Formats: sequence, structure tokens, C-alpha cells
Amino acid sequence: METWNDVLLAGIGIVFAVLTPIVPILALALYRWIVGKMKIERDVHIEAQVSDIASDAVAYAEQLAIAAAKADPLLVAPGHERMANAVTFAVAEVQRRGLPEIAQASLVQLIESRLGHVNRDAKAVGEPGVKVLEPPPGLPTP
Repeated sequence: METWNDVLLAGIGIVFAVLTPIVPILALALYRWIVGKMKIERDVHIEAQVSDIASDAVAYAEQLAIAAAKADPLLVAPGHERMANAVTFAVAEVQRRGLPEIAQASLVQLIESRLGHVNRDAKAVGEPGVKVLEPPPGLPTP
């Protein structure tokens, strides 16, 4: 004749027998989820830093171009010179911040895109140091 204690112990034994193989699987799934979550957050953080670096590089290149234009008002830094200044700054900043190697081509494309926006906006408002082509006198302006 079994007592309630024996039945309870047998039930607990069955539960442990069933759960024992499941617990490591659940622990592994939880571990993978946490690692994945951390990697996503890390990737987002790195992407934000790369975006900041690109913006800073463009600002640096534009500042150099403005300083050169102040020294010689007829001088406008060519686009390739601004791009070279921006990329040099960006590479140094990536190394200084200790970021992992990122795809340099994508960083260059991001800088190139932002330089294009800055140049377009500067031409639209006619900032000093940026040559804006004017039509010859006598021709209607668009």
C-alpha cells in the first residue's frame, strides 16, 4: 500500500524525468536570444557611430574648404579634394574610436552622399566659398 508521499515522490520523479532534457534546450534558446539581442543592439550602436563619423568627416572637409576659400576667395576646393579630406578624417576617427573594421566602401559612399547634399544645399543658398554658375548676361534665368 502506497502512501501519499510515495505517490508524490513518484510524480515528482516523472516531472523531473520529462523536464530534464527540456531545460538545457530552453536554456540554450534563451542564451541564443540574449546573444542575438545584444548583437542587434551592438550593430545599431556601431551604425549610429558610423553615421556620426560620416557627418563629422563631411563637416571637417567643408570647414577645410571654407578656410581655403577665405584665404583665396577665388579658390573652390574640388570635390575629390573634399572627399579625400573627409575619408582621411573618417579612417582616423574609426581607428581612434576602436570600432571594428567596417566596410570602407560603404563609409565612402555615405560620405560621398552627404558631401553631395552639403554641396547641393550650399549652392542653393549661395554660401561664400562655393562657386555658383550664373548664366551670361542677357539670358533669362530659369
